[in-house]
Amino acid sequence: DLQQQGRERFFIPLGMTRSGWDPLTRDWNPIAKAEISPTEICSFRGHEIQGEIHDESAWVLRKLFPVGSAGMFSCVPDLLNFVQMILNDGMIANGCGGECARVAPAGILKMVSENAFALDSASKYSTAKDACTALGWELNNAKFMGTKISPRTFGKTGFTGASIVSDPDKGAAVVLLSNFTYPHREANADRIHAFRASLSDAFFG
Repeated sequence: DLQQQGRERFFIPLGMTRSGWDPLTRDWNPIAKAEISPTEICSFRGHEIQGEIHDESAWVLRKLFPVGSAGMFSCVPDLLNFVQMILNDGMIANGCGGECARVAPAGILKMVSENAFALDSASKYSTAKDACTALGWELNNAKFMGTKISPRTFGKTGFTGASIVSDPDKGAAVVLLSNFTYPHREANADRIHAFRASLSDAFFG
């Protein structure tokens, strides 16, 4: 079960008390609808989307099997806990005595902050400027990360306006959660990308 795996492996160890899928109906710590921002007035579904998977494909497929690519709800403190664990190469502080516990495998920081296409020097992608992708993350993308970051900076955007930008060299990260697609999505993401880049520049500058 995707929800259970998330709880056992990440949410509980990292104190991510408000994270998970199906926030309105899950057994573990459900979230009231009033506490979740609506993300779009959707003509396809015929109602306002609030507290449910926004991605159309994931929304349709959810009845067939668990979909982990979209629909996870969270909050800024929870996501900062998660990305701090990555910056600590999979480790978290465990209690007041300075002990640490491992949540993710050692080497996770390297996997998410190095260009996967550049691992093989003979690869045609090794010098491609537009092939800068790590394990599940984008790298050093000025379009939404701004220009005040190091080359190892990793980040991710979400369709509704969310983003994470994390710079390992500075040991810091910035998280943005917004409902940019409300009440209706725009023709492109230029405006939210410009805001993301400005926020990142202000934070890391």
